[in-house]
Formats: sequence, C-alpha cells, structure tokens
Amino acid sequence: MDFSSPTPQTLRARQGIKWNFHSAEVLPMWVAEMDFPTAEVITDALHRAVDREMFGYPPGRQPGLATALADFCALRYGWAFDPEGVRTLPEVLRGVELAIDAFSTPGSPVILPVPAYMPFFELIEQLGRERIEVPMLRGETGWSLDLEALDAAFASGAGTLILTNPHNPVGKAFQREELAAIARIVDRHGGRVVADEIHAPLVYNDRHLPYASVNEMAAAHAVTLMSTSKAWNLPGLCCAQAILGSEGDRAVWDGLPEVRMHGVSPLGVAASEAAYRQGVPWLDALLEQLEQNRDQLFTALGSIPGLIAIPPEATYLAWLDFRGLELGNPGESPASYLLREAKLALVDGVACGEAGRGFARFNFGTTPELLGRATQALLGVL
Repeated sequence: MDFSSPTPQTLRARQGIKWNFHSAEVLPMWVAEMDFPTAEVITDALHRAVDREMFGYPPGRQPGLATALADFCALRYGWAFDPEGVRTLPEVLRGVELAIDAFSTPGSPVILPVPAYMPFFELIEQLGRERIEVPMLRGETGWSLDLEALDAAFASGAGTLILTNPHNPVGKAFQREELAAIARIVDRHGGRVVADEIHAPLVYNDRHLPYASVNEMAAAHAVTLMSTSKAWNLPGLCCAQAILGSEGDRAVWDGLPEVRMHGVSPLGVAASEAAYRQGVPWLDALLEQLEQNRDQLFTALGSIPGLIAIPPEATYLAWLDFRGLELGNPGESPASYLLREAKLALVDGVACGEAGRGFARFNFGTTPELLGRATQALLGVL
C-alpha cells in the first residue's frame, strides 16, 4: 500500500482545514488527521453508497454497523459485547456531552486528566460544570495518571471522569493494572467513566485494551465512545458509536431528546462499516508506516539538547516539551515561535491546558517526504 503519494498540492485540494488554514509556505503538522490516501475498501463502499443515492436521513439504529463494530472489537481487542448496546452519533465529542448529561448528577464536577484534548475544556464549560483537573505524570519511561489526585477529585464531589484511552496528546496506551486501579476508585465513589477511545486502533506493539473490558466493575459504570475517524481518517463523514453495556443505560440514552442525536451521515455509516469489516489489512499497513514515521521523528529529536519527548505508545501525535530551550521572545509559546521561524504549524501545548504550557503537539501522520521536510524545518531553528 502506497502511503507516499500525496503532495501539498493534492492535500490542499481536499479543501480541509489542516492544509488550508495557513499560507501555502507553512507545513501543517497540527490538526489530528492524516495525509495518506483513503483505504480502497472505503472509497469503494462510498462509491456504492453514492450509486444507491444514500443521501437521506439515516435511522437512529444501525444494526449492520453495530455488528461490524462488535466483531472488530472482539477480533482486535478480545472484547465481546452485545451489538444491541451500540448507538450511532455524528462524533465522539457529541457522545461525551450526552454521556455527561445523561449519567451524572446535574451540576456535578467533571474530572479531566491534563494535558487534554483541546475541545474538552470548552465542552465542560458549556455544560455548566466545574472542571477538576487531574495531572498526567511523566516518568522516565512513560506517562501515568495521578491516582491519588483522581481519588481526591471524586471525594470532592465529582461525578464523571473523561478518560481518553489511548491518550491525546501524550500518546499513552493504558495497561490493565492501571485501568483496574481507576475502576476501583470510580466504583468506590459511585462515579461514571466516559471512555473516549477514538484512537483505539492506533496502538503500537500491543493491542488496545478497552476500559470497559477490564472487569465487570468497569463495564458497569462506563460509556465507551469509538469511531473510524482517526484510524481510517474519516472525520468529515460524521459517524461515531457509543457502546452502552446495560439495559438501564440504554434506556436512559434512548430517552434523550432525539434532536441531540442528529447529524449522522449515511455515507459515514457505509464507510465505517467497510472499515471495520474490510479495513484491517490497510490498518495494519498504516501502523507499520506510522511506526516508521515515529522512529524517524524521534531519532531526529534526540539530537536536540534540552528537548524532552517520549515516543507515543499510540496515536500519530508527538507531545514535545520545549521548556528546556530558550525560544523566541519572552513569554512566546514554542508553537508561535516555530510557526514564525520554521513555517511549521503545531498545536500550542497551552491549548491542552496549563499543564501543556511550554509544550507543542506534532502530528507525524504524513508522508515520509513531508515528515522529513517538517523535521528539518524544526531542527533548523532550534
């Protein structure tokens, strides 16, 4: 499979925000979408859907997609669940919003591990909830969640934990003992977990471990959210899935206002089912390419004194700590400096919370040639 063919010109022709927000001289390594060609099984499915004129409002339940997701999770993650518990949504972020509203006490605080995916901050605020931040801790070999702080956050009255697994932006793939420890804390306080597992297929060297698969305790208080949008690069097709483990949770979810579920694309349903059913060979080849990209990037980063970066265990995102370098003007962020001096667009770490100040997020989900250009641009100004 060829992951090297796209050029800046063809990528800008896709008319997405990633390649068209900045001027043409800027290399955009910011928005979390990839630059690779779409899997042929997905484009074929979309052509068939267009030929059938699948342009109407889709039904709220999609049994074909639900079964495809359940089969994929059973084979890929060893997680068996009833496809009757799958509900379709336009995006994972909508699912986070609905799950917090549906399964926590009105007004109760929401726990957010930080640094965090940028829109979660605004989402919690728009829901009228207090945000309690719990730090991700960096060790010599990787990241972990501060469990003492998590316990204290629930003890203070929080009702919900947003658990991004694999984690964006630090790239952590949580292990069984960590997830089991989280589940014990949540259960002890009668809390809920909204598990954002949008990056689940993108784990290196091991398979993803869904939070709800760890034990019955975790399954009982979890709402799991998944999508093909990251691994198969389909964010514009507006299709995500919520997995609800109990009849009670399904009844509560189904009682939410129908208007809040609107926005699922029938083309997204067709593409997602094709990805789960037929897209695994492409996914495996993608992971090989991403791992090569990761190694290429981190080999280069290792030559920069003062820069700290831990290779991600999952995702195509690198979380870079520039605090040991003196960059730009006083108070200027690394991302601002790199945009000005290197014509390289990264996500400003502070957009991921105060815990990200002095960091930047680098998207290496691009062609080897473009990654090489971006890496050289970075090295040239450090």
